[in-house]
Amino acid sequence: MSDAKSLGDLLRIRFANLALIERVNSNLGSAVGFKYTNGALTDEPAVIIFVPQKLHARWLAADQVIPEFLQGPDGLTCRTDVIESDPNLFELPDSLNLAFFKDKATLAPLPLRYIRQAPPLDARNIETLQALHGAIDRIHPGSRLLGRDSQGNGYAGTLGCFVRDRNTQKLGALTNYHVADHVGNVLYYPTFDGVQVGVATRLHEYIPDERRFPRVNQQNAFYRVDCAYLELLPDMADMIDPHLFGIGNIGAALPLDLNTMGAVGRRVISVGSRRGVQGGTIMAYSYEYEDGDQSFYTDYLILGDERMSENGIPSLPTAFSDHGDSGKLIVTDDHHHNAVALLWGGSSAQLRPQRQMEKWSFGIDINRILNLLDVDILS
Repeated sequence: MSDAKSLGDLLRIRFANLALIERVNSNLGSAVGFKYTNGALTDEPAVIIFVPQKLHARWLAADQVIPEFLQGPDGLTCRTDVIESDPNLFELPDSLNLAFFKDKATLAPLPLRYIRQAPPLDARNIETLQALHGAIDRIHPGSRLLGRDSQGNGYAGTLGCFVRDRNTQKLGALTNYHVADHVGNVLYYPTFDGVQVGVATRLHEYIPDERRFPRVNQQNAFYRVDCAYLELLPDMADMIDPHLFGIGNIGAALPLDLNTMGAVGRRVISVGSRRGVQGGTIMAYSYEYEDGDQSFYTDYLILGDERMSENGIPSLPTAFSDHGDSGKLIVTDDHHHNAVALLWGGSSAQLRPQRQMEKWSFGIDINRILNLLDVDILS
């Protein structure tokens, strides 16, 4: 058994073993959380290492074998968990490509007839999407936002939640940086020639690591935060409803406590303009990968719920997010609906045995976003 008991312990162990992790050929980064064994989430803390293909140790050079345990400072130890993942680890939902977000690729908003086709949605979520695309008289968190990039190309994203500026007390909305696109950009609802919702005034794509982890002082480290504040137009106040459509009130932000395992293993739910209302589980925290001499991080990895086939055999999970859900708010799946994270992208990873590649989603800790943008959630 491992000695690690908290996210902070795991982060210190991972930091002490970054050279070992990076030595693994074609590794796709790492995260920390609980170990997954025999298709089930355990309560054993582990460092999770992503690889393009899992191979038996017999076929690997000695320096390519990932040990069962990792050792860190102060005698700390933890288990490892190796997960097979898609080499295109950053598969972004909307307007950014896979080459580390440097170039734009646009995605026009999809008509509902295409949304119905793949992957399948139930009748409840078809009705939810109709509402979020303009069939009702209010704009809710989860509604579709439409914008144009600096070249005039159209794209779609999701309004995460409504907020209030801590200094000016003006109303605003949260979404992703890559949905807001640039300062001064105007976003629309429900069509490109519809209502002007707000203007992008504050945006953050990624920021220097704030040395937030105990006894970790990593150089050239950056966090992907992908968040933006839209200042609502003055006449929008009577057009909005701050409740998450199909879910309800938004609760207080869930604190991130590195002295525990935090939100890892916790069930969450969200509503977005592509998949409607979807549930899932936070599977890991602090995904990290290296690019040259720099390290890049994001916060939570979320896996969508499973569906069961008629004979009781697990089938593919419901996708927690898809193209167009960028910017949606993730909350706890309980009566509190505490805000947890803002979704910004997704990928595929084969976490559970005898299953095809599963859809993961990436989220940024909501506390970090609220402090960066200096806003509070309107609930």
